[in-house]
Amino acid sequence: MTVGSLASARGRAGTAVRSRPPAAALLLTATVVILFLSDFGLARALALLMPVVAVAVLLRPPPARLMTVRIPLAVIGFVAWAAMSWVWSADPAATVSQLADLLALAVPGLVAGMLLTLDQVRLAVTRAVKVMLAVSVTALLVAPGWSTAPNPGDPVAGWSATFGHKNALGFFCLYAAVALFFDASRRRWAWLLATVVLLVGSQSSTALALVIAVTGLLLWRNSTQAFLVTHQKSAYRLLSFTAFVLGVATLVTRPSLATDAFGRELTLTGRTEIWAPVRRQIRQNLEVGLGWGGVWRPTSPPTLEMWREARFEAYYAHNGYLDVMLQLGAVGALLFLLIAGGTLWRLARMPAAAGSLWGFFLLIVLALAAITESGPFTSGIGLLSILVIATSAVQRRTDSPASRGAPG
Repeated sequence: MTVGSLASARGRAGTAVRSRPPAAALLLTATVVILFLSDFGLARALALLMPVVAVAVLLRPPPARLMTVRIPLAVIGFVAWAAMSWVWSADPAATVSQLADLLALAVPGLVAGMLLTLDQVRLAVTRAVKVMLAVSVTALLVAPGWSTAPNPGDPVAGWSATFGHKNALGFFCLYAAVALFFDASRRRWAWLLATVVLLVGSQSSTALALVIAVTGLLLWRNSTQAFLVTHQKSAYRLLSFTAFVLGVATLVTRPSLATDAFGRELTLTGRTEIWAPVRRQIRQNLEVGLGWGGVWRPTSPPTLEMWREARFEAYYAHNGYLDVMLQLGAVGALLFLLIAGGTLWRLARMPAAAGSLWGFFLLIVLALAAITESGPFTSGIGLLSILVIATSAVQRRTDSPASRGAPG
């Protein structure tokens, strides 16, 4: 990856945007906050209005900069394929509902990606993260009983704050940690402290493990800059890669080491029990899948079949990779891989900057989180982040005041 020091990138971020944020940035901030609050009925209603707001922002007079607006073909293909899946969906009514949710996040995401630089996207997301941290901490102080009540049917107690489940709060903390790592504000450590408190309170083992892993990755990436001689840097990377391979081999041969460390059993809290019937449905509908949102409701026959086989009711596959294959088949999975993989490749080749580094590591985090959860790939903030980063990364902008963050 052709990037420089993370520390220097964070330093440059501190002077990137000090003026009034553009309308597209406010649009993105509002959309992120609404998606994090999607368990509340009013927030979902507002989410459905965001495409209208996004179109209004897009039709405003353009900022004083030269740029070629473009949308990645893979993004267009993915959204179009999801819409077409209504034709063969196992549950057409549910697909219509899910397509409305997809439209509610895709349109604002694409508009923000077309009009904002990656650093402006990062700053807009960071503002939304701070708003949600303030709301969650306030909820804990004002209504501690409601915010810390255990989730019904969950064997492990944990805080949920303003989120619907403790795992949702854990994922938010993971997302916030990546955003705040690249934040250069004076109160950054206070925000990070609030994130850690919420993460520990959520008791989400998956999120805690990912925070540790990603923190180690970020610190390792920064430590490589200490070696000025090329052969020393290469030797350090080779040693690190060897240690990584040995660690993975140890976990593969003795997976109980990881599960015992985080208080989980080998079934990953029942996840592996739903993966088997999901794989069977994927093999039966390999090419086109069961439709976007065509599963995980009682009105879907394949869902009832998977529930009977797993012996419990799951409302998503608990694996983003399997869920995309299940809903959109091999075609949709390939399009999604082109979006995520192509964006990672493009970000890795960009010069060092807080925006590109943030985007790169956030996509890595989403890819890791999708191993045990579906949300990072199939709904909400995860899918919005992928679409807006992918779109912003392909824009061509001149080095004008607007592209550096000044008002249009």
